[in-house]
Amino acid sequence: MFSSLRWSLMALLAASLSGCAESAEMRAGAAEVRDSAGVRIVENTGGAWQTPWHIAAQPTVTIGSAEGDTTQLLFRVTGALRLRDGSIVIANAGTNELLFFDAAGTYTHRAGGEGEGPGEFRGLSWLSRFGEDSLVAMDIRARRLSYFDSEGRFGRSVRLEPNPDLPFPGPVGMFDDGTLLVTQGAFMLGAEGPTRVERSAEELYRYSADGQTATVLGTFPGVEFSISPTGTTLPGGGDRYGQGAREFGRRTGFAARGQRYCVADNATYEINVYDLDAGLTLVIRKQHTPVPVTDDDVRGLREARLARVTDPNRRRAIQRAQSMKPEPPATMPAYAASIRLDAAGNLWVPEYAQPGAYSLAWSVFSESGQLLGVVDLPEAISVLDIGLDYVLGLRTDELGVQYIQVYQLAKEG
Repeated sequence: MFSSLRWSLMALLAASLSGCAESAEMRAGAAEVRDSAGVRIVENTGGAWQTPWHIAAQPTVTIGSAEGDTTQLLFRVTGALRLRDGSIVIANAGTNELLFFDAAGTYTHRAGGEGEGPGEFRGLSWLSRFGEDSLVAMDIRARRLSYFDSEGRFGRSVRLEPNPDLPFPGPVGMFDDGTLLVTQGAFMLGAEGPTRVERSAEELYRYSADGQTATVLGTFPGVEFSISPTGTTLPGGGDRYGQGAREFGRRTGFAARGQRYCVADNATYEINVYDLDAGLTLVIRKQHTPVPVTDDDVRGLREARLARVTDPNRRRAIQRAQSMKPEPPATMPAYAASIRLDAAGNLWVPEYAQPGAYSLAWSVFSESGQLLGVVDLPEAISVLDIGLDYVLGLRTDELGVQYIQVYQLAKEG
C-alpha cells in the first residue's frame, strides 16, 4: 500500500509540476490556454522566443536562369522540395517533368515528361513528400497520382475516381496513411446581376489511399467573390456580369501533415486544427488589430492591374469594370491564407500583403498552438517547403523568370 501511495503522490506532483511548467511557459510567451469541450483554445498576445529565429539575408542555393543553360530554365513551377541529402526536386509544369538538382543547385537528371504513360504527365500540378523520402506528384488532367523514389524512379500510380463535386480536386497534403486531403476548389465564372458580394462554401475531402472514394471532412467558408459588370456588353445590349475574387476579400487556407490538418479562415485571426481521428482539437488565436482598407489601397491595386495591360480597348473595359465593383471591405484580411506546416509540425502563418504581393513576415506557432515568434523573409518569395533548418521558395522576377531559392533558417531561440 505504501508503494502505491508513494507512486500516486509522485504522479500528482509530476502532473502539478507539468501544469506549472506549461503555465509558466505560456505566461512567458504571453498566451492563455483554456479547454472547451475537449478542444484546446490558445489565445496568443506575444511570442515565446527569447532569441528569434532568423532567415539568412542571401540564399545558399539559387536555381533558375533567364537564358543560357537549358537545365536551369524553369517554367510554370508548381512545387519544389528539399530532400534529406540536401538535393532539390522541382515540379516543372512547363515541361511536365520533375527536375533534380544536387545540394549545390547543379542539375543532375529529370523524371516524368509529357505523355500518358506510367510516370508521365499531361498536367503536372502538385508535388509532395510521401513517407521519409519518397515523392508523389499530381497530374490534374489525368486525375492521377504518381509515386517516385527520391532518385525519381517511378513506382506506381493511383487514379482519383471521378466525383461530380470534385471536377478539379486541389491537393492540400498527404496524410501518413496515404490518404489525400483535397479542396473542392473555387472557380471564377460568368454570373448574373445585380452587383453584390458573395462568399462561397468550400468542402474539404479526403481521398482513400487507393483513390476510389472521397469522403467529406467538412464544409468551410471559401473565397469571397465580387459579382459585377465585366466592362463589356452583351450582344443584345446590357452589361455582361462576371464573378471574380473580391478586392481585399476573405478566403480560407488549408495545410496538412502527418495526422493533422489546419483550416485558416482569414476573416479573423483564428486557425482550427483537426485530427483525423479526434476531429477539432485545437483553436489558435492571435491578438490582432484590424487594418483599414483605404482609398489609396484600392487605387494602388487597380493601377497595378492596369499597368500590366497594353491593349487600349482592354484597358478601357477594365477601368469601366473597376468603377462598377462593389465597395471593398472596411478592413484587410487578418492574415494571408497561404499557411504552411514545417518539418517539425510548426504552423507558419503569413502576414497579409496586397493582392499580387508576397508576405515578408510569418508568424510561427508550435504544435501546441503557442506563438513562438515572427520570422522575416529577406525578399518576396512564394514559400513552398520549410524544413528544420531551411526555407525553400519560388521567386518570380519582373520579366516573369522563375527561380527556386533555399535560405538557411537559424533557430537560436
